[in-house]
Formats: sequence, structure tokens, C-alpha cells
Amino acid sequence: MSTRAVAEPKGTGIYAICIACGEGKKRFQARCKQCGFTPATELEMARSLLLSVFADVGDDYLGLTPDTASAIQVRVRNGTHVFDEERVASILAHLRTPEAKPSALDLVHTIAWIVVPIALGLFALSYLVFFRQ
Repeated sequence: MSTRAVAEPKGTGIYAICIACGEGKKRFQARCKQCGFTPATELEMARSLLLSVFADVGDDYLGLTPDTASAIQVRVRNGTHVFDEERVASILAHLRTPEAKPSALDLVHTIAWIVVPIALGLFALSYLVFFRQ
């Protein structure tokens, strides 16, 4: 097994720890390349999020720091890591709130930020091609 640290945003791209084997991975919800585990249940997702760099729950940051990441990796690999169930419950409660789930309005805003610049670019291009001759 590798000994890559979790909180290394630059370089390796490791941002999370697999809750099953302790291997580093890029996203908390991703399949682990080492053991094949993919968090599927709400509890697994909450625990996986807790073992990541980007664990924001509402206004609270619960993510790992480089100092804690290495120690947690060792404990997960040894089978001795104990999750802070209060923090897991906090993440679960947040995941179940309507604000945590994407809405149709989010999709509309995303499309608007993509379609409007493309339309403006096409208009400018057509102006240059057809009207500037």
C-alpha cells in the first residue's frame, strides 16, 4: 500500500481517504482503486466526507488537515480508526436538508452561465464574418 498523505491539493491530487482500506483517493465519493470500495449508503457517504479535505457542513469545516490525515490513514489501515459519530450525525443531518440537494434552479443557473457566453461569442463571430466585409 502507498503512504500518500491525504491533504495534498498540489501534486498528487489526493483529497480523501477510503474508509474501507485507508488508501488515498481524489474524491470522497469515488471508487477506491486499491480495494474497490465505493460509498453507497448515506452513512458511508457521511463517513467518507468526514475523511476528506473538503468536508464543509453548512458553515462548519470538518475536513482533514495534513497533520491529522496521516494519522487517520494509519488507523484506518490498521482497523483501529473510530469515527466521531457526533460529527457523522451532523453530516447526515446536513445531507438530508433541502439546501444540500441540488435544485432545478441550480440547473437553470448553470445552463445560463454556459449558454449566454456561447451565444454572445457566436453573435460576435457572426458580426465579424458577415458585417465587416
